[in-house]
Amino acid sequence: MRDLFVTNPEEDKSRIEDLKGGLVEDSYSWILTHPHFQRWYENPGEQVLWIKGHPGTGKTMLMCGIIDHLKSSASYASERLGSFSQVFYFFCEAGDTARNNAEVVLRVLMWSILKAHPSLIPVVKHDYYNKGNNVFTGKNAWYSLSKMIRIILEDNNLNDTIILIDALDECDIGSREKLLGLITDFEQRTSIKWVSSSRNWPSIERKLEQSSRMVILDLELNAGLISEAVASYIRYRVDDMAKGNPLIGMEAWINFKSGLQSRSSSIFLWVATSLLHTTPPAPTVSAALGLSP
Repeated sequence: MRDLFVTNPEEDKSRIEDLKGGLVEDSYSWILTHPHFQRWYENPGEQVLWIKGHPGTGKTMLMCGIIDHLKSSASYASERLGSFSQVFYFFCEAGDTARNNAEVVLRVLMWSILKAHPSLIPVVKHDYYNKGNNVFTGKNAWYSLSKMIRIILEDNNLNDTIILIDALDECDIGSREKLLGLITDFEQRTSIKWVSSSRNWPSIERKLEQSSRMVILDLELNAGLISEAVASYIRYRVDDMAKGNPLIGMEAWINFKSGLQSRSSSIFLWVATSLLHTTPPAPTVSAALGLSP
């Protein structure tokens, strides 16, 4: 397990949420009641959900919110029904070799699954004993890892499992093709459900279109909901800043909030970056307007 380990996705999720100022429920809850999300979630025949959108539209934080919701729902199902919808995930990050290639994605998913299901460790042990750490890092690592994860995911213990992969566009192109191929292959062979997010690139869409069980949730077609989500995020973050700085007048905070909302263009990234670089005691409109990335 130590040689399989690359990164802990739970810690990655916490780090990402902290970097973006925290996960605000009102900024993602809309997607949980969206007809396309509900269709994917409730219909056994709809196994792949693809969330696509332009940069800065909050895809990663949506994925964080979905993960929290699914894990909460899984715990409830376990307590009430004796079943458990398991949730495993990975966050791809461009420019980080520990988080932007297909082999690492599989290693992290396998590490998470085996940690939850130690009885499946023998699936990995056989090749590991024969080939050593090279089975995870060598030139043929993808072939070894994809064979292992196929066996693991076809196990009955993994029924009703959901796997989420965020920011597929941030993987290198070869890795992206491998992962997309794996997803479209698995949705035909198992009951596992998948959620992937990425920019709305035609190359990704062409690959996922091979799936007959895919639901697309296009953020561009939900601009009004995104705008409301950004406004909720701004209100929460600015109100939180105001609580920590009671000596600053309320009018200044109202103007600051208004300035952010009027210039945000429904882009989460702009808002998060502006707030990151704005420090009290000067929460002014000009501070917000001068920090567009």
